[in-house]
Amino acid sequence: MAATVQYDPLAKKDPMEVMSSAQLIWDTGSEYPSHGIANKAVTISGFVYTFPVNTFEAMRDMDEDTVRSRFASAYLDGLADFDVTDETDNRLYIMDIEGTAEPKAIGENYAVGSDDQNSLIDGYILRAQIMREQLPPNARIGIFGVIATAGNPDPTAVSFTDMMAGFEAASDRGMFDQIDVICPILYHRFGIDDIGLPDRWDNYVDVNLEYSHRIHRRDGSKPVIAPFVSPFIFNGSSNNNLDLVHENQTRYGNLMRRFSDRIRQHGHRKNIGHIIMWHSKASDTDISMIARGTTTDAWLTAWQPNTQLLGEPK
Repeated sequence: MAATVQYDPLAKKDPMEVMSSAQLIWDTGSEYPSHGIANKAVTISGFVYTFPVNTFEAMRDMDEDTVRSRFASAYLDGLADFDVTDETDNRLYIMDIEGTAEPKAIGENYAVGSDDQNSLIDGYILRAQIMREQLPPNARIGIFGVIATAGNPDPTAVSFTDMMAGFEAASDRGMFDQIDVICPILYHRFGIDDIGLPDRWDNYVDVNLEYSHRIHRRDGSKPVIAPFVSPFIFNGSSNNNLDLVHENQTRYGNLMRRFSDRIRQHGHRKNIGHIIMWHSKASDTDISMIARGTTTDAWLTAWQPNTQLLGEPK
């Protein structure tokens, strides 16, 4: 499940509305309102958009009618009380396509301007258009993994420059014209027993948000940025892999506050509109993250507005 934190980049304020989202379905857990969590975001897996699932071949070869039919049968038909005419539905529907069809593959796997690259970009354009057509008129459309980097990203590395060249080509071709929100991945990659904290966390946030801000539509406007974060460390090479950072406040409390504040500092000059909080299914704590009061309280406390927060990261 995920929770989205609302932020108004124009008002220089931090209202911090928290929203919850499950994979494919809307959370209806009665415990959420007591924690100030509403249900206004959902992450939609690649099997809804592709078959074979999460493959370049599916993005390239599925025609418009097949994509439209699959989106309806694999997703919309399973929603209770869904009404495509509901003008009050302004929820965030996030496209999560991974594997060989993930967004960063546009630049990492294919040369700029090549037929294969254009086919993958066009596959995203088609799916965004169909979402716009089949969702309520005020629904918001997001895309997961724009951008996605290593835990200690180097903007001069070939893989990084290739990725960004792909996103620039995608921007110029119209991939983001129908996209309201892009979701860079800011999962924790390092823990307290790894070398280089907290500077590694700072660099991770800075590079991801700085380069996410370069994504644009063809008219020059930019999608809202909504980074995905997690209470877990996801990195098989980390000494703290799968640590639940919010459960150990003695070790991680101040670092988590710093991580949260640094994202907000970027928000004061970039169009960061939400923070989406993801709880790993692999950890078997999806539901209990909310049910366990100490974890939930620590989680929410780490993301509360910092009234002393001023300026930008140095």
